[in-house]
Amino acid sequence: MKTLMKNYFITPALALIIFCFLSCSKAATDANYFKVKMDDKWVTYTEAQFFLHPDPVNPSQTDLQVYAGNYLSNINISMQNTAGITTGEYTTTNSSYRLVINLFKNNGSYIQTFGSTTSATGSQPSYVLNITSFNESEIRGTITGNYLYDNLDATAVNITDGEFVARRVDY
Repeated sequence: MKTLMKNYFITPALALIIFCFLSCSKAATDANYFKVKMDDKWVTYTEAQFFLHPDPVNPSQTDLQVYAGNYLSNINISMQNTAGITTGEYTTTNSSYRLVINLFKNNGSYIQTFGSTTSATGSQPSYVLNITSFNESEIRGTITGNYLYDNLDATAVNITDGEFVARRVDY
């Protein structure tokens, strides 16, 4: 009777442990994303990653890049700063560091490149990056802005909001 009772407790306990393990491992891989509101629709890019290191050409500058997606469709944030990178707010209009946001989108014929650095007429693309948390293995933040512009096709895509959670990789 004791052996039968043990089996009734061991099986559900083992199933619960396996379920918790599988749930935790899935949550860890799903947690890296870069989600943006593009032309009033939310688009999620998976496998968000970031790297942070001294610039190879100018070691007094720190390079940060946050990116997600694949080679045909992705979004990235690139920043160079001599004061280092910490939590806080950064803008594309501040001249004391360089902040660029790019979107690469496959249109069926070629990959369009939308950027935050140029527009021939009208208002310039303008973005605010807010790094909300940052440690050795993960960075979290948000972006707000107006649009990104493709010089080749003279077209724009409206990206007004976004959020990301990215894991660190070293290159």
